[in-house]
Amino acid sequence: MIYFSEKNVSSDPNGASAALLPPVFEANGRELPFTVTEDGSFVCGTLSANDQIESLGDGLFRVRRTVENTGRSARVGKLIAEVRDEFIPDKSCIPCVMFDENEKSGGKEPHGLSKDGEPWVFAYDRCGIPSCTLTENENIVCALFASDKDASSLVSSCALIREENGALRHRIYYPVTEAPYSYIDHDVMGDRYDTYLTILPGERFETEFYLYIGAPKWKNFGTASLLDRIHTVFPFRHEPELTVRETHDASVEHCKFFLCDYAGAKMFCNAMRNDPNSDGIYMPYPVFEAGWSGQCFKCARLFINEYANGGDREMLDIGLSCLDAWMEAQEENGLFPINYSRHISKQYLPSDVCNYGWAAAEASKSYTLLYELGIDRARYLEFAERLCSFFIDHYDEKTGFGLKWNLNGTKAADGGSIGAFMIMGLIETYKASGKTRYLDAAERAMELYAARDIDNFVCTAGAIDCACLDKETAYPFIVSALDLYEIRGNARYLEIAEKAAYYFHAWTFYYDALYDADSDFERLGYYTSGGTAVSTQHPAIDPWGAIVIPDYMRLARFTGDKRWNDRARALWCNCMLCITPAGGRTLHGHKRPAGLQSEAFFQARWTRYRRSCEARGHLNDMFVTWPAAFRLTTIDRIERELDGDFSVIEKIEKEK
Repeated sequence: MIYFSEKNVSSDPNGASAALLPPVFEANGRELPFTVTEDGSFVCGTLSANDQIESLGDGLFRVRRTVENTGRSARVGKLIAEVRDEFIPDKSCIPCVMFDENEKSGGKEPHGLSKDGEPWVFAYDRCGIPSCTLTENENIVCALFASDKDASSLVSSCALIREENGALRHRIYYPVTEAPYSYIDHDVMGDRYDTYLTILPGERFETEFYLYIGAPKWKNFGTASLLDRIHTVFPFRHEPELTVRETHDASVEHCKFFLCDYAGAKMFCNAMRNDPNSDGIYMPYPVFEAGWSGQCFKCARLFINEYANGGDREMLDIGLSCLDAWMEAQEENGLFPINYSRHISKQYLPSDVCNYGWAAAEASKSYTLLYELGIDRARYLEFAERLCSFFIDHYDEKTGFGLKWNLNGTKAADGGSIGAFMIMGLIETYKASGKTRYLDAAERAMELYAARDIDNFVCTAGAIDCACLDKETAYPFIVSALDLYEIRGNARYLEIAEKAAYYFHAWTFYYDALYDADSDFERLGYYTSGGTAVSTQHPAIDPWGAIVIPDYMRLARFTGDKRWNDRARALWCNCMLCITPAGGRTLHGHKRPAGLQSEAFFQARWTRYRRSCEARGHLNDMFVTWPAAFRLTTIDRIERELDGDFSVIEKIEKEK
């Protein structure tokens, strides 16, 4: 048996953090362990195996494993690589899939490390780092993950198995297994999924994987240490498909597609999808959302910004029409229906703090922008102040700003990290008004939420169509903590921003998964690296990373760690993939106009809005404004806040 510490690999278990166990071959449902020979190789019947171990420094080890069939008949089954912790972990993580066994998730996705006595096994393409399992305590972090060197190494699955003493075993299965069930749709389990190796007589199967041993960057942040170390293991290999200008223009076209006239005002539609009765796209029911998915407030401000930059009066009129209408929806207590259509129909539902935080922030920004243009819209700031004041008055020292509120001002639900969006709104309202009560409230809430959630490497409920751990909720912590750091100069806020950014980036894909030639991904040129998984309940990839790019760039400036710029560029490259080109295209039998982009990209055996999960690598047919609005926001913020330095994200033209 081979033992590993951060600096050494040896046969001595003293001081070791992990042990590499002999391979296992699974055939006909039985696990057949290899035995160790005198020369250190392994045998299992007619299979022989040997490992080549290389220390790459800073706690990273590469294992190259070769298995040969020395018999006269083919061997069919699965090869399992296994590492055992030599410590008792406090936390575990399977990036994008399971954070601390998803014990804080309210969804029906996999929970715990096992189900019905069998370990949960997840395909590599569900994990941001291929087939990665990570364990940690306060002093040690251990991670096992696959290599993307070739298909034999990459196409795999992973699991964690608890030993009787509390230690965990990390596993990589070759090729793909999903068991005891496969999570195939929102809160839906399907049958297990098995694929097998066939090793012919005299044939060799070669694979490569990595083991990392280190110390957590902060308590609970072993994943941050891993992300820093693998930066060169999985170098980002792509360039932006569009220039910044081309991305801007396509994003404006995307937003224009969602414009409509509703109840006498300009509004931005949401949740559009393929029309079952034509080859077009339609909105099946009226929904105009303030923030989150619909981003009405943000789109309106961005249209006003287009007027500021180019003088197009129509863009100004659209933005003002939209925001003016929203102002009329506010109640005296500061709240309003977050779906504008419910203001018209008077059919109210509880409204979430995510939308309210976005609305307060964007109303304040719109007021400031219009003030700079010499246009009086003081009521936009009054709107934001009234909304923020409601949440200051109803703040709870244990639950913060709550989760959902009824229009009459009574709380409908608590829970989640979603209150961070109101912190963002408070800070923007402070910037616009200069009133320190909003800043003070933001600081008080930041410390509550950061100590409870961010410091524990967890965020929940920002993706409000889920009830689980997600990445979206980390964003307001990043941007707001950086703002507080700039305003107050308190190093604690920079630490919170870093922690939140590492958590956010733990949802990022570091490699390009493999797909059939007839998949949407292959036909349209989509790749997974730089994409971000949605949540544990919705294991798809989306371009949400676009919004955080300016803040990664700020982190690079404040910390001196230029890896944040590299991470920002990867997010940017991915967030423009599969934007419909000029002239439009027909996909899935429906016409898409120029500039339009899907909301999500289904990289694994999981689907929504489609009957079968088997078509890995397909674009979904849900259309919303936020992908384009987030790209436009990033371009605007780099121009305004980062000296117009687009070098981090600009396309590098190749010399002819």
